[in-house]
Amino acid sequence: MVFVTEIDDNNKQFFGYPSEDGLYNTKEETIALDDSAMIRVAHAVDLYKSGMWSEYQCDLYDRQIRQPFKQVFRELYLPNADELQEKNISRRYAGHQVQTKKTAALLRSRDWTVSYEDGLQKVYHNDNIIALCMPC
Repeated sequence: MVFVTEIDDNNKQFFGYPSEDGLYNTKEETIALDDSAMIRVAHAVDLYKSGMWSEYQCDLYDRQIRQPFKQVFRELYLPNADELQEKNISRRYAGHQVQTKKTAALLRSRDWTVSYEDGLQKVYHNDNIIALCMPC
């Protein structure tokens, strides 16, 4: 996995892989992390904005490293001009239809409860959260 940390007060970020010495990047540069360092898993948006997304894709491919989840090799949908203008509304998928049975099977495989009357529900017991997706 690729992690990110801020390395100065100007919000400059360092992206890298974890090691005993801290984080090292694709150029084998290392930054030491002390006990107070805040690091987090880098999101594709972080890598895209930094200009390093393709660099990490190439590096992981060259090293034949398989990530535990889609992080660097994932889809990234950036807001288009209409979405930026609307601010909080997206019509990107308006009019698209999903195949109900295939969608329900996929969601069940990911621990969602599917009810055609009540909608979709996923319970995160440890976090005391219930995610709901209600029918229109």
